[in-house]
Amino acid sequence: MRRTSILPLTDPENKWADLNEMYWYQKSFSDEEIEIIDMLASNLPSQSGKVEESGDESVQRSSTIKWMKPSDNTAWLYQKLGEYINVANEAVWKFNWDGHTDTIQYTEYYASEKGKYDWHIDIGNGSMSMRKISAVLLLNDDYEGGKLQIKDIGDNLEGNKGDLYIFPSYLLHRVTPVLKGTRRSLVVWAGGPEPFK
Repeated sequence: MRRTSILPLTDPENKWADLNEMYWYQKSFSDEEIEIIDMLASNLPSQSGKVEESGDESVQRSSTIKWMKPSDNTAWLYQKLGEYINVANEAVWKFNWDGHTDTIQYTEYYASEKGKYDWHIDIGNGSMSMRKISAVLLLNDDYEGGKLQIKDIGDNLEGNKGDLYIFPSYLLHRVTPVLKGTRRSLVVWAGGPEPFK
């Protein structure tokens, strides 16, 4: 487990938080657990995750997504991700989080389709305004490109299979274009009953 920050925490009474900090777990899920995740996802319907720039023909996001809804088969996955998120939140941001997460998204970026996701944040209007924490689990590393980058604090993340990156949903981040192979990841967003607190 590693923390990365652009500024050191300097509050001796632990009242402050560095809101531009991320949390990083290495090998958070075993190869066997990742194999189970891939197997569960293989039975789910897929949909295009393509997002085009408004008023433009350029593509902001090119991917395929599947939704891993809560069930008896996925309960362990929601629980484990929730535990990791809780530890990170208590250690760093201390957001008012009630344990709720959105549905887990299984995402595939194909080099053959110029898979990528340009700079973006994970919060918005409606239900997306409740998002506070984003978590990205890398399911493989046998591809080229496809780097997760978090603006100013995570430009050169290692990106190994099983790595889990947790960060505030308002931080600007992207997935660089996949140059060879297919990048697979899970994404989940943790929120609460009201916007940011």
